[in-house]
Amino acid sequence: MTLASPKGGQPPIDPKSDLPENQTPAMARFKQDLQAQQEFANTAKLKDMRSDGFDAVFYPGGHGPMWDLADDPDSIALIESFYNSGKPIAAVCHAPACCTA
Repeated sequence: MTLASPKGGQPPIDPKSDLPENQTPAMARFKQDLQAQQEFANTAKLKDMRSDGFDAVFYPGGHGPMWDLADDPDSIALIESFYNSGKPIAAVCHAPACCTA
C-alpha cells in the first residue's frame, strides 16, 4: 500500500475532524500508532503515481478529499488512468466528490 497526496509529505487535515467532539476510537488508535503517523507524514507525491504500478486505487473519506483532490489535475489523471485500465477505483464517504470532475 502506498499513501499519496497532492504535494507529498504531510497531507493537510480537516481541522473540524480533529476537534475533541469528533474523535472516534479509530482516530485515537491512529494517534497512538507511531508507524502509521510516520507513514502518513511521508506520503508520496500524487503526480508520481501511475495505474500500471498498482492493482487498485482507494480514496479515503472525510471532508479532506473535497478540498485538495476534487480539482487536482494529478488526481483526476490518476482516476482516469485506473478507469481506462479497467482497474478498481474505490471512494468512501465524501471522497466520491473527487471522482466526478
